[in-house]
Amino acid sequence: MSLFTGTESQRAEFRKMYGTGVRVSEAVHLRVADIDSQRMTIRIEQDKGRKDRYVQLSPKLPEFLRSYWRKVRPEECLFPGQIAHQPLGREAVAEAVGPAASALG
Repeated sequence: MSLFTGTESQRAEFRKMYGTGVRVSEAVHLRVADIDSQRMTIRIEQDKGRKDRYVQLSPKLPEFLRSYWRKVRPEECLFPGQIAHQPLGREAVAEAVGPAASALG
């Protein structure tokens, strides 16, 4: 049984953040084109220091992201929100993660 009950995008967002260590604000703005499964990296544009950087993908994350992509078929934003072509909001991620974090203590 999973403690996490969010939407498909929220679940994928959480797993990607956990698997890469990126900040929520960076994660919600990722685009499909930012994933490089050949080099096993994600490009983070304009991070906290206003610089671009790359983070390493965990070995299992690319297949999970492929499966997510096949289900959701995001166009530009990797994790789209309710409004087309807009990213999932940080609040939506916090709303989905909060109950699971509370249950785990």
